[in-house]
Amino acid sequence: RCRQAAFSSDGKSVFALCDFDGEVELWQLDALGGGKPKQITDGAKVLRTDLAVAPDGRHIAHADLAGAVYLTDLKAETGPEQPCGLTKPGEGSGLRSDAACKAEGGAKTRKIDQLPDDYGIAFAWHPDGQALAYVRRPEGGGARGQVWLHTLADGKNQALTSARYDSGAPAFSPDG
Repeated sequence: RCRQAAFSSDGKSVFALCDFDGEVELWQLDALGGGKPKQITDGAKVLRTDLAVAPDGRHIAHADLAGAVYLTDLKAETGPEQPCGLTKPGEGSGLRSDAACKAEGGAKTRKIDQLPDDYGIAFAWHPDGQALAYVRRPEGGGARGQVWLHTLADGKNQALTSARYDSGAPAFSPDG
């Protein structure tokens, strides 16, 4: 079973959260239904909940019920200099093992934020695919969501709105 499906930027693939192997992981499927599905993530200990594919097709943002926000680079070179995240499968971070990444030429996944609770998440990619906006609650609690921005160039997160008012549904204009 699959859910949270999204087309790749070229329309040739569909990315979805599927439980083909018993755990919900990120998979890439042929958009026309042919070929064998390719597993992108491995080792999830918490249910994966959301995903969004960048307009340039290089990155996928995804989250889990524990509030972790991940970024997967589909075109990253993997190897000793750029590990996927785990040294052994099943260490609990929800990242693919180095061995699995190297064996399959896999994607590099890293955790970019840890939300204080499972508020639910809404992702929005900048049109050039170089920034990701998302909603989270402030550290230390609070009922109001804030819009945050993660920039790929420097890997930093910053709040774009305050917690004085509830913010949600981030979006970029078509021209960025």
